[in-house]
Amino acid sequence: MRFPDASVRRFAVRCLHGLADRELVEYLPQLVQVIKSEPYHYSALSEFLLLRAIHSVVVAHPLFWHLMACSHSLSLSLSLSLS
Repeated sequence: MRFPDASVRRFAVRCLHGLADRELVEYLPQLVQVIKSEPYHYSALSEFLLLRAIHSVVVAHPLFWHLMACSHSLSLSLSLSLS
């Protein structure tokens, strides 16, 4: 993990708050990859993405499919309970 300090990761997530939904969707593939390397199931990034998905179908639909596309990874499948 490149930035193991949780405060650095929380700062990065706060920077994402300013993005519009359609802008955020452009970064979803990379953000889903970051979730895979988070040290814990609960993280600022996962909470942020879930809350944005709850409030916007523009985010929810692509987030679902990005998560499904990488669910073949056993560790992610277990952490997201998709399998």
